Amino acid sequence: MTLNMFASLSVLCLTAATVIVIPAAPVGSSTTTAWSAPISGKLTVVRPFIPPPKPWQSGHRGVDLRARVDTVVRAPAPGLVVYAGPLAGRSVISVEHGPGIRTTYEPVSATVTVGQRVRTGTPLGRVAQSKVHRNRLHWGLKVRGQYVNPLRLLRHRSLLKPNTSAQ
Repeated sequence: MTLNMFASLSVLCLTAATVIVIPAAPVGSSTTTAWSAPISGKLTVVRPFIPPPKPWQSGHRGVDLRARVDTVVRAPAPGLVVYAGPLAGRSVISVEHGPGIRTTYEPVSATVTVGQRVRTGTPLGRVAQSKVHRNRLHWGLKVRGQYVNPLRLLRHRSLLKPNTSAQ
């Protein structure tokens, strides 16, 4: 996939000094569709994106969304499946959406294969059992080697955040 394959762009502002461009729709599409959520229904953030202070330090490089085992996980935008299988004891899927733009999903039992092209909404697999991510889908986004909060891809979407005051 090359950058000129994309006609419209969504711009995400991370800080006053950083602007990351994310493709929104392929050339020839009749609409400038926004990215969609990887699961249906209301999104409940169980664990938020927490960037590490330094790239090599600990953090949470994605968001965990509440999702029951067997929930269908869908591609949020067109792309190419670049990984689907076990990784460090977890079932992971990774989709490249353009040069340097990659989303990841875990734990997900894949129904897609490496090299498969997907469209927005194509089922990638189903949320799998996991000791680490119980009843959760971990959704990550990496842009040009930098982890980014994937929720920034969603426009005008209501999110439910956990009540942390009770903890």
